[in-house]
Amino acid sequence: MRRSDSPRMTRHWNPEQRGDTIVHLVAHTHWDREWYHPAGRFRQRLAALIDELLDDDEPRTPFLLDGQAVVLDDYAALRPGRTEKLARALRDGSIEAGPWYVLADELIPSGEALVRNLLMWAHAGAGTNDQ
Repeated sequence: MRRSDSPRMTRHWNPEQRGDTIVHLVAHTHWDREWYHPAGRFRQRLAALIDELLDDDEPRTPFLLDGQAVVLDDYAALRPGRTEKLARALRDGSIEAGPWYVLADELIPSGEALVRNLLMWAHAGAGTNDQ
C-alpha cells in the first residue's frame, strides 16, 4: 500500500473533510551555535531574537529556544543587564529552554554523555554551576 493510499493518511489530508484533527504549533527556533557563520555572528543574531521576545508586549504562546539552555548563557554573556528580565520570562513561561544544556548529538559515544548533558541543564536551571 502506498502511503497516499493509507486510510489514515487520506483521512488526515483530505481538505473536504472536517473532523477532530488538532494541530499544535510550537513557536520555536532551531539554534546552531556555529554553522555557516562564526559563533560570534550567531550569538549576535541570538541576542537580537531574545531582545525582540523580551521587548514584545503582545501576549503570545510560549517561545521555545530549541530545547537547549546554553543559549541562555550565550545571551547573558552579551546582555548581562537583561538577565533578570529573561529570568522572569522563563519563570512566567513566555520563553522556554531546556531540557538539554546543549542539543544532543546522535554520534555521542555513550549514554553517560546524555545524562551529564541533562544534569548540566538541571544544575543551571537551579541556579548553580556545579557539574
